[in-house]
Amino acid sequence: MDNVIMQIIESIKQEDGANERRAIQEAIQQVALAGLYRAGFFNKAAFYGGSFPALPAAIQIAYLQAVQPALKLGLIDSLRLSTRPDALDSAVLKRLISYGVTTVELGIQSFDAEVLKAAGRAYTPAAARLSCLKVREAGLELGVQLMTGLPLDDPHKSLRSMEQSCDIPADFIRIYPTVVLQNTPLARLYAQGAYRPQELAEAVQVAAAMLAVAMKSSLPVIRLGLNPSPSLERSVVAGPYHAAFGQLVRGALKLQQALLLLEQAGGQALVLGYPPQERPLLFGQKNAQWLKIKERYPGLLAQAEPDLPPGAVRARLQNDATLTLTQADFLAMK
Repeated sequence: MDNVIMQIIESIKQEDGANERRAIQEAIQQVALAGLYRAGFFNKAAFYGGSFPALPAAIQIAYLQAVQPALKLGLIDSLRLSTRPDALDSAVLKRLISYGVTTVELGIQSFDAEVLKAAGRAYTPAAARLSCLKVREAGLELGVQLMTGLPLDDPHKSLRSMEQSCDIPADFIRIYPTVVLQNTPLARLYAQGAYRPQELAEAVQVAAAMLAVAMKSSLPVIRLGLNPSPSLERSVVAGPYHAAFGQLVRGALKLQQALLLLEQAGGQALVLGYPPQERPLLFGQKNAQWLKIKERYPGLLAQAEPDLPPGAVRARLQNDATLTLTQADFLAMK
């Protein structure tokens, strides 16, 4: 940390009088960033919120150059960005790599041709797959962003898109249910009755099925649902927006696992055991999932069992026997 600050101070000494004030301001910002980095606040810089490589080359370079001091000083260890699959070519990838970009996320949305056309996307599933392969061949980490509930989409198409993402394979996935926002073409379609968004329960079940496919392939799903913010919540017109969408999805999968185990127990279970850290997943928000289990098994008790491996559930039966369902075995049955 001290070496970083000394490098910043030395950079100020190299400036002439006209640039000294600007250099001092930049140095203060860099010292503040260094403090945040040492505290573990961040270790990456990201360009999100648009299609970065679709910007004019000069603007891309200006942004990339702006973060080079932090990269060279070790205040960040990598750069990442998101883009459309049709905004990448060999020249763009070469430029990104030369400035230290290590991760590219592609907003594929769907690998179904009808869905892409209905969503106004100008690329085909084959072109989307090719862009994914180019990112991997360039040695970059590949992230794929998928959406559910787009016009002409259905659960089968969403699952197929996840399967194709696993087949490429991507390094990680984000899953977003389609939400209707104010002042968008989709909002106009919704107002005309030409588009029906998913209900929240429907979106949760589709995303849970996609999550299961990813988990079977050991493919991390790093985001489920839109990142909540006051401005986003004010602009939502319709659709399956929920601030804790990811918890709902992971909880839905855990509920399926618990019910499958209890079914295997043939009504003989007295206690349902779970890893202590997974209580929120099993019980759900406001205990909603546990209440669903109790509707089917009124006399069942729940118990945290520290010896259970992560992802497993255990039924304790009337004859003192136990029945355990691991996460891997559960996923293999889906």
